[in-house]
Amino acid sequence: EDSKPLVAKVFGAKMGYVPYIMPGFDLAKAAADVFDADPTVEGLILDKHGIFTFGDDARQAYDRMIHHVTVAEDYVAKHGKPKTVKAALPAKL
Repeated sequence: EDSKPLVAKVFGAKMGYVPYIMPGFDLAKAAADVFDADPTVEGLILDKHGIFTFGDDARQAYDRMIHHVTVAEDYVAKHGKPKTVKAALPAKL
């Protein structure tokens, strides 16, 4: 499932989106390309890798991380659907 539309819905233009790429040079290059395309973003969402924020100093990057994680948590709290997992023990172990 493509998560880019969801990332755009949750974070708007404040976060860039990098599609899944295995770790390594290609992922680093893709992240740099997304940032270069819009250097006003406050961070990047790397699909299946996580969230990365940056700023003019460590404090700003940290504050942005807290802010964007809170935005994500709020979205999940309002729109997330709990998943019920059914499990049963076998009749005989």
